Amino acid sequence: MKTLWRRSWLIISVITLAYVFALSLDVSPYVRGPEEWRWARRPIAQWDKVWPLALVLALIEVGVWWIDRRAQQANRARRWMALGVAWLVVAAPIVQMLDLRADRADPFEALFDRAVDVAANSYFTAGLRIANVDEALRTYPQLMPTLDIHAQVHPPGLPLIYWAAGRVLGAAPTLGRQVSLWFRQLECNDINLTLLSDAQLASGLAGMLIPLLANMLTVLGIFKLAKDRFGDRAGLYAAALWVIVPSAVLFPGSWSLVYPCLACLTWLAVDAGLRRRKVIWFLLAGVLLSIGTFLELGTAALGVFLILYILARYVTERRNPLRDLHFLLPALLAALIGISSIWGVYQLGYGVNLKQIVDAMYPIHTGYTFDRLTWLINHPYEFAVFLGLPIFYLLIVVSIRAIKEARARQGDALSVSFLISLIVLTLVDPARDETARTWMLFMPFAVIAVSQLFAAQAPRPARFSWLWSLMTVQVVTMLAVLNVVQVGLYGLPPRTTVEALPPTAHAVQADFGGMAQLIGYETQIQNDRLIVDWYWRRNGQIDQPYVVFNHVLNEQRQMIGQQDARPQAGQPLMTCWQPDEIYADQHVIRLALELPPGPYTLEMGLYNAVTSQRVPVTTLDGSQTDHVEIGPIEVK
Repeated sequence: MKTLWRRSWLIISVITLAYVFALSLDVSPYVRGPEEWRWARRPIAQWDKVWPLALVLALIEVGVWWIDRRAQQANRARRWMALGVAWLVVAAPIVQMLDLRADRADPFEALFDRAVDVAANSYFTAGLRIANVDEALRTYPQLMPTLDIHAQVHPPGLPLIYWAAGRVLGAAPTLGRQVSLWFRQLECNDINLTLLSDAQLASGLAGMLIPLLANMLTVLGIFKLAKDRFGDRAGLYAAALWVIVPSAVLFPGSWSLVYPCLACLTWLAVDAGLRRRKVIWFLLAGVLLSIGTFLELGTAALGVFLILYILARYVTERRNPLRDLHFLLPALLAALIGISSIWGVYQLGYGVNLKQIVDAMYPIHTGYTFDRLTWLINHPYEFAVFLGLPIFYLLIVVSIRAIKEARARQGDALSVSFLISLIVLTLVDPARDETARTWMLFMPFAVIAVSQLFAAQAPRPARFSWLWSLMTVQVVTMLAVLNVVQVGLYGLPPRTTVEALPPTAHAVQADFGGMAQLIGYETQIQNDRLIVDWYWRRNGQIDQPYVVFNHVLNEQRQMIGQQDARPQAGQPLMTCWQPDEIYADQHVIRLALELPPGPYTLEMGLYNAVTSQRVPVTTLDGSQTDHVEIGPIEVK
C-alpha cells in the first residue's frame, strides 16, 4: 500500500496539475472537449470569486480530519462519526451555493435561474403547459416533440413534479404568494416569468430544493455503502470526497443530482436483499429504478451495473450463482416487477407504454451525426475530469487490483464490477451528450471504491490532505474558468430614476395594492396630445408587470382619449423597481384635433395584462377605489 501511494503521489499530481495548467491557459480547446460538444469558457475567469469556495473546502478538510482523529481516540466513536456525516451533509449545499456565487452575487438568484430557465431546465416550462394532467399524460408521446430542449427527450416525470408543486402551492395560496414574491425579486425582468400566477412561478421551488436535498441524501447513502464495505473511516472519507466531486459542485439546481441519490438507494436495497436474502428488497430496488427511468431513461444503465455487481459478489465470495437460483430467480422476478411498476401504472391508467416514449424521444436524441470514435474517447475522459482526476486514477488502481484479487476469489465486488461496467457503458452509450451530467449517477460508486484506501486502522491524514488539495485545485480552477451552465435570464437590469419629485409636479398620494405608490404628476397639452408624467415609488415587491391605463374624460364622463402602456415602456418591468427609488413615467395621449375647450378629467390606474383585473387603490383619505382621477385639466 505504501508503494501504491508513493507512485500515485507523483502520477496524480502531474496529471492534475497538467490539466489545471492547460485549462487555465486554454492551451487547447480539446481540453474542454471535442468540437461536437465542448464546455464553454467564461469570457473572463472568475478567480476573484472562487476564494470563498477554496476556504470552505479547506475547512471541510480540517473538520473531517479532526473528527476522524477524535473518533479514533474517544469511546464514543459512533457519535463522532455521526457528527462528521452531519457536518458533510450540511457542507454539501454550502459548497454548491458558493459555486453559484461565481455566477451571481446572490446565489439564490443563480439557483432560481437554473431551476426555471429554458436553456438550463426546460422541465419547468413543460410543467407549465400541463393544464389537464390526464390529457397531458395520455398524449405525452405526441406532446414531446413540441416541448423545449431537454424535455423533448425525457419521460413525463420531471414536468409532473413541477405541475404537482404548482398544485400544492396553489392549494396554499399564502405560501405560494410569499414564494412567488421572493422569486419576482430574484428574476424581475423576464416577461414570461413575471406574467405567471403565484402558484405557477412558485412551482420553480421544486427545481431549487429537490436537487439540493437529493445531494445531501447522497452524502448519507455514500457513507452507508462505504461503511458497510470498508468500515466507519472509509464511510466518512467517501462522504467527504463526494462533496468535492466536480460534477456535484458545478451543477447545483440540476436534476442530474437526483439520480446519484436514487442510485445509492437502489444499491442499498440490493445489498440488503443479498445480505438478508429477502426478495422484498429486490422489489424495492426495482421500484426505485422504475422511478428513476420515469424521470430519466438513462438511469436504466444502472441495471447493467447491478447485474455485474451481483455476479462479482458471487465470484469474490466463492459462490456459484447457478447453485443459488432458487433465490436469484425470485429476486430477479421481484426486481422486474418493481422496474415495471411505474410504467405499468402509466400504461394501465393512460394507455402509454415505454416503447411509445422511446420512439418519440429517440429520433430527437440521436438525430444528429457524430464521430463514434471521438465519443469512445471523450466519454471516459469527461467522466474522469468531472469525477476528479485524482479520484479517477485511484479508482483505476483499486479496480485493477480488485480484478486481480478476484482471480483468487477475493477482492471487493464493487471495485471489480465498476471498471467493467464503465467500459461497457463507454461502448454502448448511443449518444453524444454531457457526460458530466448523464453519467453522474455512477460517480458515488467511484468514491466508495476509492474510500477503501482510507480504511486502515491507523489514521493517514497526509494521504487525505494530498488528495483533497489536488481535488480543491482542480474544482476551483474549473469553477473559475468553465461556464458549465448557461442561462438566458436577465437579473436586475439598469433603472431610470429621479432623485426627488420635481418642484413643478403636483403631489398626490395613492397606494396601489400595497406595492406601488403614486406620489406626483405633471401634465401639459401640446397640439393634439396630452403629455402626462407620473411619479412612482415602490412600497413592496410588485407581483406583476402591470399596465398603466390613461383615460381622458369629458364633462359627460365620456372617454375622448386613451393610452395604455407599461410604466417606462416596460424598460424595466415594474417588478424590477427597488425600494427608495423614484420612477418618472411619461405617457402621451392623443386627443381629437378639434377638442372643445373646457375642463377634462384624467383617470388612471393599473391592471393585470393577463386577467384585465385592476389593482385596488387606497387614497390619502383611506377610501378604496380602482383608479385615480386627476383634474380638471383645462383645454383652451
